[in-house]
Amino acid sequence: MRPILETCLSPALIGQHDLKGKTVVVIDVFRATTTIVTALEAGIAEVRPVLQLQEAYALAEQDYLPAAERDGNVADGFFYGNSPLQYREDLNLKGKRLALTTTNGTRCVALSMDAEEIVAGALRNRSAVARYLLATGRDAVLFCAGWKDRPNLEDTLLAGALTEALVAHFACGDDATWSAFSVWEAARSDLRNWARRTSHYKRLVDKGMREDVFHCLELDNSQVVPVLRDGVFVID
Repeated sequence: MRPILETCLSPALIGQHDLKGKTVVVIDVFRATTTIVTALEAGIAEVRPVLQLQEAYALAEQDYLPAAERDGNVADGFFYGNSPLQYREDLNLKGKRLALTTTNGTRCVALSMDAEEIVAGALRNRSAVARYLLATGRDAVLFCAGWKDRPNLEDTLLAGALTEALVAHFACGDDATWSAFSVWEAARSDLRNWARRTSHYKRLVDKGMREDVFHCLELDNSQVVPVLRDGVFVID
């Protein structure tokens, strides 16, 4: 029997999914999960997702780099935010530990704690995550962070891209998964041009973060699969 692949398009819907015994792929393309992938790829030792600003700030006392984003901006009082470009390999952060809180993505991690395993998915590591899911052979839930409980196109896009990579080996049993696949089919030939219609693209570009967006839209550029172990994302 093939494992089952499900898609949750919004945190508001995650209560409709039984996560026990399953792998959850948290998806926040713009930008939390892309940031986690980029940071670990650059040599950061671990990323601890937290819910509150105070939690991230307090972890500085344990030699974490505190990083926080709210409504697309670096939160007041923080130097590091949710831009993947702040964690590039050339910025010499190898071996550091990062405590990260964001508007949407880190909340989804907290909502996924009933799962057997939690991984972070981005367009950058789409194929690596697909291979990981195939290797584990568990039922999987693609959990889209959306924006403040509303579905968004870029996270749905990645769910569809993962579906394309997995459909031959997983049973895709819900309409949300096929809806996501349809979004991917419509967008895959020109991701940058397609992304212009998304609300979060406009939100980030208006804030001067166009290069963040382009980085987040790069497909299959990373072999890193961040897996949550003892409360922190590490490279499995």
